[in-house]
Parts: sequence; structure tokens; C-alpha cells
Amino acid sequence: MSKPFLASTRFLGPKEDLCPEDLRGHILAYLPLPDLISLSRVSSGEGEIKEHLRIRVCRTLTKVGVDPEGLLSVMRKTGAVISGSTALEVVAPGTCTPNDINLYCPQGKAVEASELLLGDDAYEKIRSPERARLSERIRVETFDLNNGVAQILRFKHKSGVSLTLTESLSHSPLAPIFFFHNTVLMNCITSDEVISFYPLSTSSLTGLKNSRSARPSTHSPDKVKQWETWGFNIFTSCDADHANHVFWNPTPKHGFCHFEYRSTNDGHCARMTFSSVRGPKLPGPNLCWRLGFDVRKGNVTTRNSPVVVISTTGWPKDCAMKAVAESGNIIWHTYTAPLLSDSETIDPCLWKRCFP
Repeated sequence: MSKPFLASTRFLGPKEDLCPEDLRGHILAYLPLPDLISLSRVSSGEGEIKEHLRIRVCRTLTKVGVDPEGLLSVMRKTGAVISGSTALEVVAPGTCTPNDINLYCPQGKAVEASELLLGDDAYEKIRSPERARLSERIRVETFDLNNGVAQILRFKHKSGVSLTLTESLSHSPLAPIFFFHNTVLMNCITSDEVISFYPLSTSSLTGLKNSRSARPSTHSPDKVKQWETWGFNIFTSCDADHANHVFWNPTPKHGFCHFEYRSTNDGHCARMTFSSVRGPKLPGPNLCWRLGFDVRKGNVTTRNSPVVVISTTGWPKDCAMKAVAESGNIIWHTYTAPLLSDSETIDPCLWKRCFP
């Protein structure tokens, strides 16, 4: 017999006057991820909260139009994660209405993930649009390969929803996530847990721009205004939050700063398990990232693009060397695109050599 759901705060009522059971689920449904984690720490109902999170994940995927258990099985076998609007809705309920699935898999797992998806008659492979493969470019300038992305594959579910499978350039599936144009989207759902890399700001509908030299349209005034119409505040600078910026430091001070280097296992991340797996771990190495930002001195503005590297802090030396050998201690953001002189199109042979 399970223990009654008791909370040490009056949020769900004192012991002598507990919140009715039929209302608990409705109350929990409004709570963002950081609040669920806090409540689980002060309550004897941790198991019920974990079960609520599992139901929230499955319900969100069902509303999008896919079979949640089938997709979570694919993710468990390949180490893939879900990000984008679907993960945002799970982390901060009511912030958006997902209408597609964005799946990110580790380097070398795209073929296996594709075969597993196609093994379910509910999915069929479709052609990726040209813009998903080639970014806008000018001759003798950089070619931006979707930042941290090896390839993009698209599928269509029988419900009509599209699923985009993105293969990371790293053995970690998270590398492309840290190039998203703002921090509100930097969340993910694994096969066993939900993670938010900027949990407090995201749950308060606040984010930082992740400025990049390429794809300026994502930072256009119209795009920022669109986020504002959805109720978010997207800041171009973290100066409004604090002035004492911390540059390189193994322990980030603020967690909401353009200048800090964050890591995927630091204390500013919020993560909560919803499965029976004890201590689930993300595949691949830990990653370290710094957001992109602009620095203005006089009439000159310098843009610092986002940086994502392998974090080897605390690793045994041989493990660190092996990780660097496998994925490379690489800054994943821009690659030179060799063009054919006659047609000014990408030379496919030389283009492949530009990958790390």
C-alpha cells in the first residue's frame, strides 16, 4: 500500500486537511520543472510527482500525434533526445503548442534511429527541404552547417505530424541544442528524464539571445517580437540581471550569463527522472558551452559566436584523451565551404573534408 501524498507546505494542504486527490494532478500540471523538483524534495510523494512527470511527457507526445512508448523506446536504444517546443512544453507547461517532434541523436546513430522509426509502419521518410541542408552563404565566406549538426533527416507520421531527426557532430546528442537562438529552447527529454539547462529563467518566461554571425533572421526584431507575443522576455544582454560577469570558471556563478562557460552536468541544470532507471546518464561526453553575444566599444560591435566544446574537467586522463580522439576538442560553429568556380556551388568532395 503506497504512502499518502503529504507535503510539508500548505501548497497541497496540511496533514489534517489534504488537497483532494482529484485536484492534485490538476495542480501539478501547472508547475514548471524546477517547482516539481522542489516539491519532490520536501514531500513524501516523490513517487507520485515522478509519475506525474511521466504522464506529462507521454501526454505531450500523444497530443503532438505520436506513440509515446514507441518513440521513448527508440530514444532508449539510440541515446536520442527530444528538444524544441515539445521539451519546452514539458518543462514549462502552457508556454507553447508543439506541432512536430525534433529528435537529436549522437554521432553515428542516425542510421539505427532511422531503421527503428521505419520499423514502425506509422513513419515514412520524406525529403528534407533544401534549407535544412544548406544555409545561406556568400562566396568565400563561411558555410554554416546548422551548427553542431552532421545531417538532418525528416519523417512523417501517419497522424500527419513531422519528425526531424538531427544527428549531432558529437557523441553527445546535445551539441546542436546549445546553438539554438535563445536559451528558452535549451531543454531536452531523454528516454528517462527531463532536463532544462536554464530552468529558473525558462520557467519565468525569460531567456537570453544566443547571437550568431550566421542566420541573422533568427535574431531579427520581428522574431524577437514574436517571442514577446507568446509572453517571453528575450534579452540581448545579461547586464539586466547582473554586472559582475564571470568568464572562465569551472563553477559558473550565475547560470544566466553570456560570458560564463556552462557544462551539461553543472549545478545550474535542472533534471528529474520519470522512469524506473536509477541515475540515468546521457550518452557521450559532458559538453561545455558559452552563449554568443555582442560587445560594443565605441562605434565598433564585435560578435562572439557560441562555443561548444568537450568538457573533460574531472575526467581521468586516459578517458579525456579517448574522448578527444573520438569527438575532438572542437569548437563546433562554422566550417569553410569550398565552392566550384564554374557554378559557385558546393564541391561535394571537398565539402566532406570540412567536417571535423
